Amino acid sequence: MSTFDALPVILVSAINEIAATELIAELIDNDVTDDYLKETKCLDRVWRLANKYYTVNVRVHVLADHERLGVNPNAIEAHVILITKEELADSALSVARAEARAAGGDVWRRAAVRLLLADAAADPPPLRAWAARQRADCVPLRAPAAHAAPFAEEAGLPRARAVLQAHTWRGLQRTDRAPYAPPPGQYLRAAERPPRTPPESPAGSSCAGSDDSACSDESDSEAEERRAVEQAEAFAAALGALGPALQARAEPQGPEGPAGGPPELRRDQAEALVLAFCRALGLDPSSC
Repeated sequence: MSTFDALPVILVSAINEIAATELIAELIDNDVTDDYLKETKCLDRVWRLANKYYTVNVRVHVLADHERLGVNPNAIEAHVILITKEELADSALSVARAEARAAGGDVWRRAAVRLLLADAAADPPPLRAWAARQRADCVPLRAPAAHAAPFAEEAGLPRARAVLQAHTWRGLQRTDRAPYAPPPGQYLRAAERPPRTPPESPAGSSCAGSDDSACSDESDSEAEERRAVEQAEAFAAALGALGPALQARAEPQGPEGPAGGPPELRRDQAEALVLAFCRALGLDPSSC
């Protein structure tokens, strides 16, 4: 288990701490804060994101308007902006509040996950348009539950959770085993990674205590299969980010400037995309 200070961070920006705390209480469905109480007196919650593929513990930090950031910006991987019911009553105000919360430093611009949550049954068009320009997901929290169709998209809080779970978090662990996780910000070449320890054969199996080459071949095959699955998952995540980037380039230039946003934002997005493909190929980003 990672130490509290080493956990990746979800930053929740809202008008005040009460609104943010109420959102977090609804959003977190697997609270493991108690596991870290011996390490810190910090009031941040720890959320265990879990699905059938992996688990990861993330720290959820609140940033109220006019307050100072209390965590290392480099640890923030997701930035969530909440727009309350009162703020949504005025569409111009809601966009202005979203812009103000995104403008605090480089956190929003550099976050791998950008999530705009509207405390309403539907996202107002001006807010949705702003989120699209920011390459952020805009989710109305009170949207009705999705229909039970085969490919129905989730809505409301489940949709917000799904957006956060889709990110390749630092330190995530496959549910079937504990993988090798590089230190924060460091990605080693495949040849430099420490060898994986093959799983022990259960007692009574044909491989237990055996030096037979068939057992060794079977272990090697399983390890290769696991590595292939990991690389395929990382590559799929990189391809998922490629689609929106290509779509942005195809959009015509609007009155507010290039469709892809300011040059600095487009450059950061391009760098993030290159790094995603580097990781999927097992390369050191500095060599890409």
